[in-house]
Amino acid sequence: MEIINIRSLFGIKEKRDNSSIFSSSLSSSATSNVYVTSKNVTEIPMVNSNINYIAGRIAPLKVKLYKKEDGKIVEVKDERTKLLNNDCGGVISSYNTKFNMIKDYLIQGRSHIYIDRKGLKINSLRYVNPSDVMIMGNNDPIFKEVQYSVMGKPYKDFEFITLANSADGCTFSGLINQNRTLLESAMYMLVNNKTSAKNSNAPKGIIESDIPLGQEELDALKASWRKFVSNGTEQSFVLNQGLHFQNVGGNNQQNQIVEQQNLLDKQICALFGTSIELINGTASEEQEKAFIRAKLIPLLDKIIEEYNRVLLLETEKDSMFFGFDLTEISKDASMKDRMEGYEVALKNNIMDINTVRELENLPRIPNLDNVLKMNLSDVLFNVSNGNSMILNLGKTVDLDGNIEDGTKSSETLQE
Repeated sequence: MEIINIRSLFGIKEKRDNSSIFSSSLSSSATSNVYVTSKNVTEIPMVNSNINYIAGRIAPLKVKLYKKEDGKIVEVKDERTKLLNNDCGGVISSYNTKFNMIKDYLIQGRSHIYIDRKGLKINSLRYVNPSDVMIMGNNDPIFKEVQYSVMGKPYKDFEFITLANSADGCTFSGLINQNRTLLESAMYMLVNNKTSAKNSNAPKGIIESDIPLGQEELDALKASWRKFVSNGTEQSFVLNQGLHFQNVGGNNQQNQIVEQQNLLDKQICALFGTSIELINGTASEEQEKAFIRAKLIPLLDKIIEEYNRVLLLETEKDSMFFGFDLTEISKDASMKDRMEGYEVALKNNIMDINTVRELENLPRIPNLDNVLKMNLSDVLFNVSNGNSMILNLGKTVDLDGNIEDGTKSSETLQE
C-alpha cells in the first residue's frame, strides 16, 4: 500500500506543529519576527479589553474640589472642575482626555496633559501624545530636575499633568517594556491564528492507494486536488476506487492552541490586575471588591496626587484638595453592603440622612440637611445651627435648652 502525504504531494507547505511552538511560553526564535509597540499592542484582544475596562471605569468619574473651612470640609465650585469633568477646552472631550491619560499610562508608563494657563487662570487642558513629549533630566542623583520639550519648544514639568511610573522622572516603566516577551508571544499567536484561518480550507491528511501510482496518475490527482482546495466552494472530493483519505491531526493541536490562548489571556489580565471574569462580566462580588481595592483606588489616588500638585496654587495647597466622586463605584457593591455601610455612617454621625439619600439618587427630605442622629430612636441634631429635634415630642430645642416657642425647657436631651 502506498501512502502519500497530501500537503507535500500537492504543493501545500507544511505548517509547523503549533503544540511545540506554544510550549514554554513560546520560544524566542518563534517570536523573533514579531515586535510590539505602543501603536500595535492594542491589536491583542485581551490587552485592548483590559485597557477599555480600566480606563472606562475611571473616565466617567467626576472630580470635585474641596476646601477645609472652620473645621469642616466643603465642596468648592471652580472652573478647574468644569475643565476636568465637562469641557476641557480642547478638541476632545473631558471623558476622552481622562481615558487617553489612563491608556497611555498603562501602556507606556506615562501620560501628559498640557495645562493651558494665562496668568493664574487655566483656560484649557490639552491631551498630548507621549511620543511627542521629550523629557530630559540632569545628572544629579539627589536634586533631580527635568525639562520637557514638545516639537523643540521647552516647557517646565509643572505645565503638564503627568501620570508616570518612574523613579527619576526621565525613564518610565509601562506595560510594554515590563512584559515584552509575554506580549510578543500573544502577538505571535494572533498573527499565527490569522494565517491559520486563511489556510483552514486546506485539509491535512494522507491518501492511501491500494496500488502503486505512476507519475501520470499522480499528476492528475495533484491537479484535481489543487482545484478542489483553491475553489473553496466545493464541499466534497471524490476519490477513485483504491484511493482512501485519512485525516491527520487537527483536534489535539487545536485544543493545545486554545489552552495556550487561555493561559496568555489570564497572564495578560494578571498584568493589569484584573481577571478573565471581570473582563467578560462574570466576576463575583468579591472579585469586584478586590479589583477596586488593589487596582482602582491606588490608581485614583495617584491621579488625585498629580491634580493637587499641578492644578492647585501654592497658596491653596494647605487648605484645598481634589477628590473623585466615588458614588458610582460604591454602587458596585451589593444593596446589603451599602445599607450596612450607611447604617454605620449614620449611627456614628459620619453622614446625615440627606447625604445617604443623595448617594442612592433619592430626593432630599426638606429641613433634614446637615441633620445628624444623636439617638437613632428619637433625637435629630442639626450641625449647622445646633438645634435638636425630639421626634416623639415634635419639639425643637437649641443648645441653651430653649424650645421652639421660646420658653425654657425643663426637659433634658439625655434620654
